[in-house]
Amino acid sequence: MPRWVKVFAAVFIAVVVLLVAVAILSGGQHGPGRHMSAPASPSVSAALEA
Repeated sequence: MPRWVKVFAAVFIAVVVLLVAVAILSGGQHGPGRHMSAPASPSVSAALEA
């Protein structure tokens, strides 16, 4: 196996391990719910009518 393949594999594994560690240590703020839009807030016109 060529040296560049071994180096590439080692760097790739190190990056994956780093990303997993950051995801675990970030307080659980990862997953599909993070990408959902925020709940709609009442509009300004609705507030003025009240």
